[in-house]
Amino acid sequence: MTRKYTSGILALAVSSLVMAACVDVRAASVRLVNRGFESPKVVGESFGTVPQGWFYFASGKETKVGLTTTKKRNGSQAVVFAALGTPDSYQGLAQKFPVEPGRRYEFSVYVINDAADPIVGEAYAQVSIEWQDSTGSEITRNWGPTWNFELSPLKWERVTVGAEAPDGAAVGVAVVTFFNKDAAGQGKFYLDDAAVKDVTEEE
Repeated sequence: MTRKYTSGILALAVSSLVMAACVDVRAASVRLVNRGFESPKVVGESFGTVPQGWFYFASGKETKVGLTTTKKRNGSQAVVFAALGTPDSYQGLAQKFPVEPGRRYEFSVYVINDAADPIVGEAYAQVSIEWQDSTGSEITRNWGPTWNFELSPLKWERVTVGAEAPDGAAVGVAVVTFFNKDAAGQGKFYLDDAAVKDVTEEE
């Protein structure tokens, strides 16, 4: 009886470890590449330099997104966004990650306004998660909080969007979009320490 009981306890312990390992593997599988924007290395502000693992997009041919060493939360670099000169234009930064339908994911970043050239007018930025099928076609997207001229230039603020991957989803896209509106080339903010996490087991 004792041997069987002990064997049962050991089997349960092993099973628990395997389940924990599976959760850890799943969590690790959605870790963003270059989440601190430390690669490639730059000096000062380098607009147009794309962080490893990420990509830029825009409403037109111009982008004013890049890497910088002048302002960062951790490490030696962060992302800098500067307003475009074209009214109602937009630009953004994004990275894809694998997902499973029915599981819940959270995307977060830290942002701070520029003290000398802050966001102005109706311009704002926003985080979102886009859901795509295995062919890369968009299924839907979930929008998160926005930030604008009221964003603090004194402290980094964390913004988060969380949502459940819909049926048919194979890929999530972590997205930050800067909507220019009437900024007319004025305004700048910084972004650092991006993260994506599977939070299904936390709820």
